[in-house]
Amino acid sequence: MKLSEKYSNLLNAKFGRLTIIEVIETHGPTNRITYSLKCLCECRNISTPTLHKLTNGSTVSCGCLRKEKMRKAFFALKRELEMSFNK
Repeated sequence: MKLSEKYSNLLNAKFGRLTIIEVIETHGPTNRITYSLKCLCECRNISTPTLHKLTNGSTVSCGCLRKEKMRKAFFALKRELEMSFNK
């Protein structure tokens, strides 16, 4: 069975913010085969997580989700500090 046949059902599948656009077969140093997935994120960036990381949920975006969460946490902390100093 060819790679394209085996994983063709994954094309256009969505995991979190990522949509799979291509399946890439790579060979590691011990000739072990791993599969990376070329994905398009909702923010229009390209990401290439491994099949395992994408399917187990450890990768859900290109990194934009983490940045958004950090930005929200920063502004919440900033607002809290401003309110405590203005008392």
